[in-house]
Amino acid sequence: MISHASCGFFILAYLIGNASSSYLSISNLARSCAEGPCSVVQSTYFTDSNCSASNAVDNDLADSVCTCPGGRWCPDLDPWIQIDLKVSQLVFAGRIWDQQSSAAEVRQASTLDGFKIWVGDSLPYNAGGNIQCYTAATQQHLTYPYMHSFLCGSSGRYVFFQPTAAISPSTNPSANFSEIQLYPSMPNVARACSGGPCPVTQSTYYTGSFLCDPSHANDGDPSSFVCTCIGGGFCPDADPWLRIDLQQRTPIFAGIITDRAWNAPSRIDNFRIWVGDGTTYNSSGNVRCYVATTTPHLPAPYKHPFECRATGRYVFFQPMAIMAGDAIPNVNFAEMEIFGAVPPVPLPCPAGYTKNASGGPSCELCPAGTFSTGIGELCTGCSAGKYANGEGSGFCENCSSGTFSSSSGTSSCIGCDAGTYSTFAGGISQVGCVACLAGTYSNSTGTSACIQCSAGTFSRPGVASNSACSMCASGTYFSSSGASSCLLCTAGTYFTSEGAVNSSQCTLCDSGTFATASGSTSVSGCRLCLAGTYTTFAGIGLIS
Repeated sequence: MISHASCGFFILAYLIGNASSSYLSISNLARSCAEGPCSVVQSTYFTDSNCSASNAVDNDLADSVCTCPGGRWCPDLDPWIQIDLKVSQLVFAGRIWDQQSSAAEVRQASTLDGFKIWVGDSLPYNAGGNIQCYTAATQQHLTYPYMHSFLCGSSGRYVFFQPTAAISPSTNPSANFSEIQLYPSMPNVARACSGGPCPVTQSTYYTGSFLCDPSHANDGDPSSFVCTCIGGGFCPDADPWLRIDLQQRTPIFAGIITDRAWNAPSRIDNFRIWVGDGTTYNSSGNVRCYVATTTPHLPAPYKHPFECRATGRYVFFQPMAIMAGDAIPNVNFAEMEIFGAVPPVPLPCPAGYTKNASGGPSCELCPAGTFSTGIGELCTGCSAGKYANGEGSGFCENCSSGTFSSSSGTSSCIGCDAGTYSTFAGGISQVGCVACLAGTYSNSTGTSACIQCSAGTFSRPGVASNSACSMCASGTYFSSSGASSCLLCTAGTYFTSEGAVNSSQCTLCDSGTFATASGSTSVSGCRLCLAGTYTTFAGIGLIS
């Protein structure tokens, strides 16, 4: 029960002004029925085009609903307005806008001096089971913008506005305002911790009964309760408190304390709400965000809504009321609900990303040489034999053939030296690079195969340049590439130059001469036939 016109204003103003928040999405229940604005019925209304019942939810402050305008013709002693939400749902809070016309301010502002809000599933407003969730008693007329916010916290299909203030000169109440807005529940963060209901601690509590366990403060069961002492006995704590640990810093907007409905409406006559990161209510930096002074005692349903705009990990209830028979306050109630912004469950970063260094919800690219699969939130260095050459890698690639990496976390691989090569990927050491075979060479780093020396040339193993492929010497030749040595010109032939690529380049010894040795380098290797012998053929390599 809230008896001040301003109570709840700041929480609603904050919520509506921040409706785009990633934590909350606030919609007006009165305009969220399947057909659009919900249907509205009045007990009676002034039959003027500007007084239609539907004006209550048309989102237009220029028109209004009214039983009678300007104090005239108010025959209904108990007027009401009913909004049908079509289905039963929780009405957490609302706003009522008074008439915004240019009429005298005193007349406008007085139309919401007193009213009640009822919620339930039955007709009319005072049917059995319906709950009077809010009573307004505005001691001073509303000022511009003539808006009255309220907290309700009750569920039902129908929401009723019942005016209790009479507009002078009429002596009967009048349902006279421009717009009513209704808002759904916010999450009860006291029951939204990782394991369910958040941990609760009391400075002291009565251990003589299991009913007084601190966990009952947010167990969702109004039949259980918390207490420092029972029935006025055993209250040793002169400054008791109860603390709910939300487990992380959380923006708090409002709450509801439910008293022990069956016998103890006085036990939350006075209390304070504190929020902060300190572990006791009066720790440095904690904020006292609400002070309750209820006179007289709360009626059924014994719920005390409160506004609290603060951020912290801990929420404290500090009782100030002294029960009959006690000399000190007592923590004694059935349930404490805390409405706030539940931080969203952070989504895992995608592959190639990690959580930012400050621990915020955003993701950052993994640096070059590292990767992440998206399963975890850490970037891992590529292992030896692998690399990631840019930011944001979801995996590491094997070093290609002809390259290697011997350490982890590399963004590029090292090429095998010139004159060496490797044929397999994922090399982890230069040992995997082998020398080019004789007759081949590699003149650059990072090769997976060596190049054959051209015909007429040859090389030793490990040659790093084609210039290291030597010409076949005079008297020798090689007709194909990749030679590790050259062939000798056959007996009866010779070749005076280097680089012969074919045996046909070896010159035949003239007729009348012969050469018995292979690899002759000049014509002098051809000798004249011995006395008494001759030959008419060229290229003779032996004497017969």
